[in-house]
Order: sequence, then C-alpha cells, then structure tokens
Amino acid sequence: MNEATLQRIQELTEKVNQLLLAKETVPAPITVTEPEDEFITTRAPASELKIYPMLKDALPSIEEDFFRIQLTEEERKDAIYSCPRTWIMACLYFYNFE
Repeated sequence: MNEATLQRIQELTEKVNQLLLAKETVPAPITVTEPEDEFITTRAPASELKIYPMLKDALPSIEEDFFRIQLTEEERKDAIYSCPRTWIMACLYFYNFE
C-alpha cells in the first residue's frame, strides 16, 4: 500500500477510537418505570375500512348499514318472543314434555 492510503487508514482508526471513547463516557439514559395499573388496558387503535370501488359497483347496498336487520317493530317482537329463553325450555318445547 502506498503512504497516502496508510495515512488515511490511520486517521480513520483514530476517529473510530474517539467515537468509541465518547460512546463509553456518555451515560445511559435513565428510564423511570411507572407502577402498572391493573385498571388501565391498552387497546389497538380503531381502523376505518373503505369499500373497494368494484365491490360498491357490484353491491350498491353495501354502503348502507347492512349489519342491522331492517324489521318492523312487530316483526322484531315476534322474532324475540318466539325464541325460548333457556335450553330446558327449548327441550320442553321441541319434545312436548310440558
């Protein structure tokens, strides 16, 4: 190797040594641990979903509230009160053990 290359390597080695020395002398950041509260939980942030344009074209009703069944008040009451309240009542109803 020529003299200029060896000089450059020596300079870079000195700089690396200085950086390592500076890193050792810098104190580590102080972390303060807060007491954990059992009544506080972390949740994932809510995500807003967007409809694909092709899906909207194929199914225009998707923009409406499709999770909600559109029943009249009377139809809703009939659906609710026609179901037995417990498993035992369902067995009695299906097997006519009343």
